[in-house]
Amino acid sequence: MLESTIRVSQCAEFGDSPFALERNLIFPEHLIEIGEIIQNVRPARETSQDITIADLTGVAVHDIAIANLVMETIGPARMSQ
Repeated sequence: MLESTIRVSQCAEFGDSPFALERNLIFPEHLIEIGEIIQNVRPARETSQDITIADLTGVAVHDIAIANLVMETIGPARMSQ
């Protein structure tokens, strides 16, 4: 599992990531910045079985932009499935 974040340092302290980090459910090396995924520096998934979780903290404009990109990419019909 990889967790995509806006900034690793921010999500390691805020958002939902600290809960999982403190309980060893995820580890710091699982946190990657969303920019690394977008720029193809690191993959969002290493296998088709991997799950990517986004922990985006406090910046609504990012949330809106990502939601719009998802809607454009997969289309509204698949959103209801």
